[in-house]
Amino acid sequence: MRFAKRLEAPRPWAGVVLLLLTAGLACDRTRPAMDETRPEVMLDVRNHSAFEVNVFALPSPASPTRVRLGSVFAFTTTELRVPPAALRQGLSLVLYLHAIGSSSSWISPEVSVTGVRPCLDIHADMSGDLRMSVLYSRIAADTGSEHCRAASSGKPSRR
Repeated sequence: MRFAKRLEAPRPWAGVVLLLLTAGLACDRTRPAMDETRPEVMLDVRNHSAFEVNVFALPSPASPTRVRLGSVFAFTTTELRVPPAALRQGLSLVLYLHAIGSSSSWISPEVSVTGVRPCLDIHADMSGDLRMSVLYSRIAADTGSEHCRAASSGKPSRR
């Protein structure tokens, strides 16, 4: 008999409350979408080291949260997509690098990505120390990973 007492019919007001909450959330247009305020950024990366390196973005100076952008194999060049949520509030980028197989990591200085193309040159010594790495930006008119690679290697860029 106790079991039968616990199986009560659902309350009719619970459905009404659920319906109102769902309708209210569906109609919330007060906040702009993340993509409307922050553009997607492409990061050109050139790894000059013998280490595979994990690349993370640090979207907030007050939080230890990292957004993984990808890995760059040793002695390769690649392009990584930086999602809008990985950028800092002033449309700037800060990167955290970790050389796989070493205890070394590096945090880049903050670089603005407004109207420019960010480029990352990774340099490490034989122990995996990444202190010689550089995050910089190129003028938006000179976009393209070929330009960042050419500029970082000292070769003239093609236009």
